[in-house]
Amino acid sequence: MNELQADDIIVDDIIRGIVEGSYDETRRSLTSLKAQQFIDTLHEGLQEDIQLEILLRAIPPIRENRIQLEELAVVERHEYHTGREVIDYALSRFGPPLETIVGGKTNLVSVFIPTRNSGHRIVENMGILIADLDNMPEDTTYELIICINDSQDDTTGRIVQLLEKHINISATIIEFEGNQEKSKKLPTNVSYELLLEQDSMLQRVNPKLKRFIHFHDDDITFHSYQESSVFANIEELLRHPKLLLTSGIYSVSSASGFGLISSSRKNVGVLRQVKQPPIQIYGGAATTHYAAFPRGGIPDNAKGFDAYMSTYLLQGQRLEEIPSLPSRANPSLFVEHPEEQSVYRFAARLVRDSEYKHALLTNFPSRDIKKFYRMRKQGFNMIQDIIMGLEGDNELRICFMLYDRFRSRVEQEYQQGRLDLNHLRRLQPNVDSNTHIKEEYERRIVKI
Repeated sequence: MNELQADDIIVDDIIRGIVEGSYDETRRSLTSLKAQQFIDTLHEGLQEDIQLEILLRAIPPIRENRIQLEELAVVERHEYHTGREVIDYALSRFGPPLETIVGGKTNLVSVFIPTRNSGHRIVENMGILIADLDNMPEDTTYELIICINDSQDDTTGRIVQLLEKHINISATIIEFEGNQEKSKKLPTNVSYELLLEQDSMLQRVNPKLKRFIHFHDDDITFHSYQESSVFANIEELLRHPKLLLTSGIYSVSSASGFGLISSSRKNVGVLRQVKQPPIQIYGGAATTHYAAFPRGGIPDNAKGFDAYMSTYLLQGQRLEEIPSLPSRANPSLFVEHPEEQSVYRFAARLVRDSEYKHALLTNFPSRDIKKFYRMRKQGFNMIQDIIMGLEGDNELRICFMLYDRFRSRVEQEYQQGRLDLNHLRRLQPNVDSNTHIKEEYERRIVKI
């Protein structure tokens, strides 16, 4: 056994200890037989999933063959300067030129879609997004900017096929190759640079055009198909002149396995009872005024698009009344966001959030950040009060108790230096957030 393997075993033991400790503490607080039977069954499933997650590390995911953009379309070669390095990327344009579709329009929405290794789901999710955008009022048009970040599957091919069926959509595909950062920061900054290049043309063609940017993750879907969810964000921005950035609220309507625990505080039925919108934005379904985006893009030392943008617009603001803040979620819009089925991926996400919080303190005044997180906690406490007010044997209540104890134990191990984000990411299985662990393991075994 080498040193790396020994370190992996140590982290595996820590994760098992977190799960076992959370289970034991929660079970001791349950008094009804029904509640105890539920948590015992859930616990047995988690024990099996952890073992399968460890086995999945050695079994590669099932993917279609990689297809690059230059094999499918005419590409332009571009460079993006980060300040530290120069990054080369390919770019292809589809549909009508933007200047031909904005004449006579009131609003233009530029939709940023970062994606990676999403060939198995991208057509369905982008189809839902396009249908939503097509539901916007006649005076509002849109463009798509899809940023494919070093995909190793057929993501590019599937997106090109989709766009070829929607010839009236003005779209741009950006494709990075190589070991680029996997966050949304690079795709967002490159997409924004393209918008800056459009300034003079749009000013000439339609000087009164109102411009918006919508940030859309490739795993987001909408609860409602009657009205445009993207335009609901635009309406929220127009309704509140001081509001510069808003987003749909991440919610979950159904879950299973560890997802029951990780999603417990995002139950859509509970969220609809909260009277106060969350102070933070959710970057996978966020909309802002074009002019409100940082002119220099997201800084290199910033961690987390959501966390940075939530706080960037709060600088110099009095954080007193949530409805009048320049950055907050849209209380009328709930979007479906898959929560982690993987114990390791969720632990990594919790550690990541702690690191993001620390990174914000290097970009913004400590006083503002502390107030921001106090206001966030107020919203969390509202959710907690609703859930903990349920009957003692309510399954959502039990899952939330497990979640809260799991979160606290992960934070404690991280603060003690026993959990590292990069190590957790290396150990987590290469699966989607909402992948059922046992089913994925069985699929890969059959393939082998």
